[in-house]
Amino acid sequence: MDITTKRAAEYAPCAVSALAAGLAAYFFVFTNKLLNLDEIAGLFGKGESISSGRWALALTSYVFPDISMPWINGVLSLLMLTAAACLTVRIFEIKSTLWQALLGALLVVFPSQIVTFSYMFTCAPYALSVLLAVGSVYVLLRRKGRRRHIAAGAMLALSLGIYQAYLSVAASWCVVYLIKRTLDGKWGVRRIVRCGVSCAVYLALALAAYFVINKIVMLASHTEYNSYADASFQTDIKSILFGLRVAYTAFLGYFYRGYYHLVASDLSKLMHYLCIALVVAELALWYIKERPQRDRAILAAVLLALLPLSVNCLYVISAQRHTLMLYSFTAVYILAAVSAESLPARRHAPARDVLAAALAVVVGCNVLYANRLYLKMKLEYENAYEFYSGITARVKATPGYEEGTMVLLTGDAHELLHSSDEIDTSDLVGIMEGLINVYSRNDFLTYYAGFDPPAFDWAQWDASGAAAEIEDMSIYPYDGSVKCIGGFVVVKLG
Repeated sequence: MDITTKRAAEYAPCAVSALAAGLAAYFFVFTNKLLNLDEIAGLFGKGESISSGRWALALTSYVFPDISMPWINGVLSLLMLTAAACLTVRIFEIKSTLWQALLGALLVVFPSQIVTFSYMFTCAPYALSVLLAVGSVYVLLRRKGRRRHIAAGAMLALSLGIYQAYLSVAASWCVVYLIKRTLDGKWGVRRIVRCGVSCAVYLALALAAYFVINKIVMLASHTEYNSYADASFQTDIKSILFGLRVAYTAFLGYFYRGYYHLVASDLSKLMHYLCIALVVAELALWYIKERPQRDRAILAAVLLALLPLSVNCLYVISAQRHTLMLYSFTAVYILAAVSAESLPARRHAPARDVLAAALAVVVGCNVLYANRLYLKMKLEYENAYEFYSGITARVKATPGYEEGTMVLLTGDAHELLHSSDEIDTSDLVGIMEGLINVYSRNDFLTYYAGFDPPAFDWAQWDASGAAAEIEDMSIYPYDGSVKCIGGFVVVKLG
């Protein structure tokens, strides 16, 4: 058996599990055109890139076409996420077929990734960003040579240039790797500390390279941060200290408060509680039975205390927090696998079987959760399509309307459609209500409802004085809610 075949066989359990779980979770979104707020406007582009500090996202247009094709983008993303899962198995030297398969599924089918696929126009670049972040950790920790810091830092800087949130993936993978080396006893404390310093240098180099390149690109393109990105960064001491505190409180809140739906259901929450109890018990037994030297025990405690911060390190510098940014939470599952494989096996085998079973249930919960959320997106799209089709028919039937007439939709239409609240998306960004009442509704009219009125001329509107008549109009869908005023057709939605 040559080295290539042998390596493929080593990765097979992880890859097969990742692909199977991924298709079970995502086949519906891969084969339907589902929409969120940004996806409506992102049909032929990558959205805000340089103005959001995502200079490498603009470059991915040369790799991934600027067309939001669900099947192509989805399958490419799944393949790259599977590759990232296989590299993770390689980084952490996971030998068990069962644990390789579990990690493959857990890393591919996770709420952050479920939400990412609602942004189908950027899902492939974001999957590439994950692969680059994980690949950079692999180069740093599993390759040799002095230049590996430069190569790893360059890969991570490129990843951050696509999407900055995956800094926490690299940071949390490094911390779990150090925990593994502390628990398995194969490295001395000094070597672990040196590796920790090496990881810190790599993260600092990557961040510095990202910001330098970002500054150069923004100056060269005469671009400034958009309002979203400008509001995200926090650099004052008070905000940074608050972010440090929130990094820990939010980490606990993921479990017991259900923040950002990372724990997808009550059954999933119960399984997470069971997993936490088993991992804590494993670590306690390691301390009691192995009697590690004091410096190793202290190092283990420090690294475990750093894990929440590494998972949520973006909280320190960013005021924006939502499900999409929190893929690094999957480091918790890697820690579970590491504790199962790195600690003495014979005494704790039954507990590890229970731990594996609990995580398998979590995978099942996430698969069901994905399909429920995509069903809600499908229902909301069909509601919005029917709603806009009705408006289009009313506009065209309005006395005074003719080809070239400008159309104004005004008012809040949030209450006009049923949003399938039976499926909770209250704390999610991406899979949410609001398709009729957003900045991209003109794009919806054009690309999905087949109605393309001319661009609205606000100067001509102001000069017409027609705005004064809107207050007396009734609210859609009642008579008088669609009228021709001053040469414009006005639809009063609320």
